[in-house]
Amino acid sequence: MNERAASGPVRVTLSFFRFLSAREFSAGTGGAFDMTIGPLLACWGFAGGDGGAVPGQDEIAAARARVGMRTHLLLDAEAGTVRFSQPGVRLDPGAIGKGYALERALDLLREAGIQSALLHGGASTIGAIGTPPGQEGGASPSSTRFSLRRVWGKCACATGR
Repeated sequence: MNERAASGPVRVTLSFFRFLSAREFSAGTGGAFDMTIGPLLACWGFAGGDGGAVPGQDEIAAARARVGMRTHLLLDAEAGTVRFSQPGVRLDPGAIGKGYALERALDLLREAGIQSALLHGGASTIGAIGTPPGQEGGASPSSTRFSLRRVWGKCACATGR
């Protein structure tokens, strides 16, 4: 989508369209969360950029001109399409992308009839469905830092160490 949405509308699944509607979340955070952050990440070398050097003010200004979900992410609910307002806009769902991917994976497992699963999405994200095997009505496997029973059937993310 990053490659095609500036040229015209790109049809996406209903699930992904709803995910992209996180722009409402962006508005609710005063723009602190913004999936169109891709140009700035690349400018600073965090996402496929050259890295290793602080960008100049002109480079930062050019990247900032392509960031802003309310301005640059154009959603058409009737057509189920997404497009960008200009070339160079890039989505980077980082913060919520992993959670979305785990939720979709859990949906697929449920559709396949899987009743109990624990998915590991990296050091900060897990997803689970059903009841932990052998734990039907029993004690929760836990430690002083984390209780699996509390998140079973949900996705959870954490930051920090």
